[in-house]
Amino acid sequence: MTSTHSRIHTPPQIAAGIAIAAHYDALGAAGSFLGQPSGDLEAFPDGVGYGIQYAGGTIVWTSETGAHEVHGDIRGKWNQLGAQNGFLGYPLGDETGTPDRVGRYNHFQGGSVYWTPATGAHEVHGDIRGKWAELGWETSFLGYPVSDETGVANGGGRFNDFQGGSIYWSPVSGAHEMRGGLPGQLVFDSGAIVFGTGIAAGGSAHVTVAPDGSAHFQGGMHDSGAAAYNYSVACVLVDADHRAYTFAHTGNIAGTFESGSRDDPWDSPGQNGQIAQNWRSLCAGTQGHWDSRISADIQALLGSILTSIGTAAAVIAIIV
Repeated sequence: MTSTHSRIHTPPQIAAGIAIAAHYDALGAAGSFLGQPSGDLEAFPDGVGYGIQYAGGTIVWTSETGAHEVHGDIRGKWNQLGAQNGFLGYPLGDETGTPDRVGRYNHFQGGSVYWTPATGAHEVHGDIRGKWAELGWETSFLGYPVSDETGVANGGGRFNDFQGGSIYWSPVSGAHEMRGGLPGQLVFDSGAIVFGTGIAAGGSAHVTVAPDGSAHFQGGMHDSGAAAYNYSVACVLVDADHRAYTFAHTGNIAGTFESGSRDDPWDSPGQNGQIAQNWRSLCAGTQGHWDSRISADIQALLGSILTSIGTAAAVIAIIV
């Protein structure tokens, strides 16, 4: 005698209703923060999930995630972002208190929403969330998010601000954390400038940029030998989105037997809206690349630096 066994398949609507009812009961049913249901079981248009609305929150279910509740300001943020139809998707757990007993959170398929009484509810997702998690979540120096993920004006990078700093993400360089607020200026020093054996000249330089788009290229050279020299000094700043900002200066210093000054100080100001527009990217780990040569064409010197850097997303001449 041959026997056959068949698996009984529960229709998803029935499975959802059973799971949501069981979760509602486990949370305390009508006596809980959820209160009374305000509607019947609803099948969502995505064909994946089901939910029931309550006076104090929502329980949603999918076969993949199970039944979980979302309520309060976290639910408000989730709804604002499109609920299950938004990038966050469905919840992976109930609202939970953080270990420091200050905040609360829900994890979702596509990110998380964190809330505290002081900061309100904000979402964190993608590589920025990954960097925040790597640093220790809310227990790190960053603390809790104080903004949702936001795109910068030029459409390149994205960022979240936190209580103790920010995380900036670029498709070129990934996610970078920054302590504290955005600085009022960035300064890049050349270090000691020397030209090699037999050339009795040297000095130093630095570039300063500010969030209002202003820039200064300052420095000084000194000739301590007999010969006079024509020199060039160049700097290329590369931001987190691999945009290159160029600065250059050419000058002359006189030797012992030459007329003119043995010293050549300079302070060249500049202004460019790209500095202001890309300020977050500049603050997220910009590096300064320097070169200096005797009797060199300044454009060739800048070209040499840019070649060593590799392909730049844009080259922005600031002080040349």
